[in-house]
Amino acid sequence: MKEAMEAIEKIFQAVRLGDVDLFTSLIDNTDVNSTNEFGRNMLHEAIAYKQLIFVDMLLNRKINVDQKDNKGQTPLHYCAINNLYDVVSQLIAWNANASISDDYGNEVLWTAVFNARGNYDTVKLLVQHGANANHKNKNNKSPLDFAIQIEDNDMISLLK
Repeated sequence: MKEAMEAIEKIFQAVRLGDVDLFTSLIDNTDVNSTNEFGRNMLHEAIAYKQLIFVDMLLNRKINVDQKDNKGQTPLHYCAINNLYDVVSQLIAWNANASISDDYGNEVLWTAVFNARGNYDTVKLLVQHGANANHKNKNNKSPLDFAIQIEDNDMISLLK
């Protein structure tokens, strides 16, 4: 058991550091859907550390694109936090579910709106793929409510 945990930590470290050679040497003997102590799978980790070279490799190995971490966030939530339009597009193409709510009730669109900071591409993409601008989180706020609250007229127009 301890050996298995050490191997998992080693491959997660390879992802964090962008060590493709080490990753490649370990992945065939590792469950691609293994999670770390934060409930993250390697796709979460690659996105969190912006080691995007691993995204294709993990998708091709059928990693769970909808895995929730310990806070209920999926890899799509991580993309929305970091405004990673290309990876959001890629995950949607692999049927990632943008309607999954995290522990706070936030779907991916809410996270994208909150982190857009004037860059609306990810928000547009999610809306084009049916994300719900009126979904209320546990604080009874929707992405549209937030856009109105911060008086972001461009965002409001996108979400209406």
